[in-house]
Order: sequence, then structure tokens, then C-alpha cells
Amino acid sequence: MRYDLAYRNDIVYVRVHDEINLTTDITPLYDIIREQIGRRETKFAVSFPDSSFFYSQHLAVLLKCLERVREAQGSLTVLRPSGELSDALLYIDPGHFVRRVHDTAELTASLAMA
Repeated sequence: MRYDLAYRNDIVYVRVHDEINLTTDITPLYDIIREQIGRRETKFAVSFPDSSFFYSQHLAVLLKCLERVREAQGSLTVLRPSGELSDALLYIDPGHFVRRVHDTAELTASLAMA
């Protein structure tokens, strides 16, 4: 899985470059989050290519990420989620712990209100 990491305003941005499909392994996303939490980072924003399609194995990794961030009392945001991903998040995150925002300005505003 190819990705970029960026740090702005106490937020770790993980931009995944690879389109997510049946054969894509997103387990490195969990490793990134675990490693960053070990460095005392707790706010994460993740973005995926628009054409991504998430299968159950991807949702399992996202759920694992969600649980790890929740344990660290942090926040997890998905930037510009597709409709399909937003719908899937309703199933794995019915409490809406994972924020869904359309741009970084909305993310900054939502974190300021938290």
C-alpha cells in the first residue's frame, strides 16, 4: 500500500495512493496508526482514492484502527469518503466515532468543537 504521511495542526494525515479493491492489503494502515500512537500522536485523518471499493477485510482493518485510536483517546477522520465507504462506516461505527468530512477546513472546525 503506497501512502504519504503529513503532520499539520497536531493531526497525522495518511493519504493512501492505491485504489482499494479486493486484492489490496490495507493492514499497513493499522501499523501506521499503532506506530504513530506510540509516538504520542492521537489525531488521524485518512483519505483514500475516490474509486476505492471496500470489502469485508478492509472494513475489519478499519475497525481495528478505530479500536486502537479509541483506546488512545484519539480521533479518526475519513477525508472525502465515498458514499459506499460512508455507508460501510455506519455498520462498523454506529456511534459515529469516526468523523467523515469533505475537506481539511471542515476537519479543523470539527476538532475545534470536540
